[in-house]
Amino acid sequence: MDRLTAPLTTDHKFAIVAASNIFTDIEETLISSIDSTIVSDKLPFTLEEHWRDWLGKIQHDNLMGCNLFIERYRTSGWAANQLEVLDQINHDLRGEVYAVFSLLHLLGTWEYDRPNVYLFTGHMKDSFATVRQFARLERFNVTRGCRGSELTAQSISEALALYRAMENLTIRLPDDERARFWRGFRALMYGLKAFFASDRLHGFVRSLEALILPEKSNTEKQFRDRCAIMGAPDSEEAKARQMLGEAYKLRSDVEHVNEWDKSLTTLTNATAREERALWRTRQVEALACAAYRRILLAANAQKHFMSDADIRAFWEPSNVIVARAAMGNVCNITVVS
Repeated sequence: MDRLTAPLTTDHKFAIVAASNIFTDIEETLISSIDSTIVSDKLPFTLEEHWRDWLGKIQHDNLMGCNLFIERYRTSGWAANQLEVLDQINHDLRGEVYAVFSLLHLLGTWEYDRPNVYLFTGHMKDSFATVRQFARLERFNVTRGCRGSELTAQSISEALALYRAMENLTIRLPDDERARFWRGFRALMYGLKAFFASDRLHGFVRSLEALILPEKSNTEKQFRDRCAIMGAPDSEEAKARQMLGEAYKLRSDVEHVNEWDKSLTTLTNATAREERALWRTRQVEALACAAYRRILLAANAQKHFMSDADIRAFWEPSNVIVARAAMGNVCNITVVS
């Protein structure tokens, strides 16, 4: 991304996600012209005083206190005299900027004030900004014990690359309701937003199952074996299989509405069982995020996940060399603490 030395004053429509108290090194305004995206540590335009009354003082002050603003904008595409109309362009921009913000959560655990994340859209005309819609976003939660990361300009660039890849894949794989990859992606997003660790684990394991297409009679073993290829170097696969086996049993208990740590019978202390279950959750979260990043960004991996037939062929035992080359060790879960 490049440094933006002056505000964007050209007439345009915009949608912005704003987050507060985020741990970031971004202290200037950056622009990616190819992505029509601006990132700043402050609101990229001045809001007139009457917006304080419209938003309410508390919400207005919370917005002004945000230290990360991600803006998607468009400078053309509307009919004459339609700049001020809230239209499909605004709707699309809202979806785009929310997707970029969501994809950031595939890259790390960010520390920010999760109840106060805002999404708003409007237009800029004659250097005067008008906000037409304003909402608080559904929060992304954190698995207990995850270490926070610093959000950098590189993080934003990687999220933009993921968004471009997602757009391109949507063209190739448009049936997002039925396509196995997109159903798994939605399970991953569900897991990242879930509050309870047991629900998060359930979402992450489901998202991995979408990628491995296990046979009904052999689900647990294939989950262990296939995810271990993705989740560890060759020398650590046995260790990873043991960890993944525990994660799968935890998910099974969640699925059947049992206590999620019921299967951890070797641990008699309740605190130890809880800590082990949380550890397994952090591991499958890291693996699921890394696997979906790889498939979105790497053509040699993506081509194997376009259909159930592709996935089934990819995981054939005779194809293990190809599987390791495309998806091997995308994340070493044995070092995830």
